[in-house]
Amino acid sequence: MKTGLDYYLEKHLDQLDVELPDDDHIWAGISRNLERSANRKRWFLPIAAMVIILLSFGSAAILYMWKHGSLGPHFVSLTDLSQSLADEENLFRFVLQEKMKRLDASFVDPATLQRMLTEINDLDKQYAGYLEDLNTLGNQPRIIQGLKRCYELKIKILERTLFEIQKTERYENKKNVL
Repeated sequence: MKTGLDYYLEKHLDQLDVELPDDDHIWAGISRNLERSANRKRWFLPIAAMVIILLSFGSAAILYMWKHGSLGPHFVSLTDLSQSLADEENLFRFVLQEKMKRLDASFVDPATLQRMLTEINDLDKQYAGYLEDLNTLGNQPRIIQGLKRCYELKIKILERTLFEIQKTERYENKKNVL
């Protein structure tokens, strides 16, 4: 069964085959295409290797910057929230430094010193937790109160330790007088 296309081709066959195919021309075209394909393959591997090397160095650089703190989350503290909180935090820090200077100038019983350092380390962990909450949850009044409370408790611990030192010194002085 012949279709309309078959009838058309038979009718116009003499117009379609005007010249014989040039085998040399066809094989030259095939050869050019094969050479292009070979050239593409020749460049593909070096380019792929370069991309892999660049990605490796880039990943290593990002990992290095992340570990050394130049990249990563920016932590917010009280000083970043407002000027009044910054002033308050600076005052807390100043008072803590002064108390620590007084403590350094005094003789502290090792047991008292160990107890004080344990309490302060616990407060530092609590403070770090509040800072983490501040960074994840944002400016929340309870978190700010918690941060302030950590400073206040540190000051109280130092005051209590200084009071114990003074009490011990007074007892030693009375004992020496008698």
